[in-house]
Amino acid sequence: MSEKPDPFEIIRLQNVMVNKAFLSILEENHLSDFPSLMNYTGGQIVKRLIPERSTVSFDLKNGNQAINVFLKRYYSLPFVERLTSPFNLFLPYTALREWKNILIFHKVDLPTVTPIVAGMKRRGLLGKESFLLTKGLERTIRLDDFLPDRFSPPLTSKMILEKRALIRQLALLTQKMHNLGFNHRDFYLCHILIRRDVPQGWKLFICDLHRVDRRRKVSMRWRVKDLAALNYSAPETLISLRDRIRFMKQYLSREKLDHEARLFIMKIARKTTSMKRHNLKKHIPNLETRSG
Repeated sequence: MSEKPDPFEIIRLQNVMVNKAFLSILEENHLSDFPSLMNYTGGQIVKRLIPERSTVSFDLKNGNQAINVFLKRYYSLPFVERLTSPFNLFLPYTALREWKNILIFHKVDLPTVTPIVAGMKRRGLLGKESFLLTKGLERTIRLDDFLPDRFSPPLTSKMILEKRALIRQLALLTQKMHNLGFNHRDFYLCHILIRRDVPQGWKLFICDLHRVDRRRKVSMRWRVKDLAALNYSAPETLISLRDRIRFMKQYLSREKLDHEARLFIMKIARKTTSMKRHNLKKHIPNLETRSG
């Protein structure tokens, strides 16, 4: 599939890259340079898994209106901590990686968030600090929240057909992402948003693109990893075995699952089991600490 022309006009201002359509809004809010965004103290924290990476949500003034935005920031690790692990020393991820992935997704018609501004500065020899500001997707909900809200049993015939249509759409979106050479690496339901108020009934968006890779061809290994993450995050009480088979038939564009397809599904199942075991081991120390 050929790529479209750049969907956004990006301009560079010192250490930041700005979606020109939002420049006047950023200036109105005094948030058009690196220090103002990197040191922003307002907003509500929506994600902070580690101290060096955080995401806050707030509103930008736009005349008499407001635009909801999300600010993701990567802070530099202290030098001593960087020396404790090769992973910390050569951590490749910055907010600019996600910025670039967002732009590429738009070029190939993969639905995701709208980029507003991003920037990066080096701190010392190995340190980097960066940020990414994106527009919030209005009237959307995470798919892992939507499924229990909409499809908790018992289901009517209409709701069953609706769920099958959603599974088909998710399978086609996943197929398109992989066929275009992208693997997500964190392809859980919580990183897919759904909006209901569109002519087709709903629209899906792929988010959290900071670990996305693009390859000439997504290998079996990376397809399995993405599909296992999706399978792992889909609750068994809501998504049945038949639902999962239906997804795989659509993803593979096959009416029947032949021997090759079944082997592929077995690899996904084994990887899913591995994820469950890893997650269990990861939480055992926390449970022991709490009980002690």
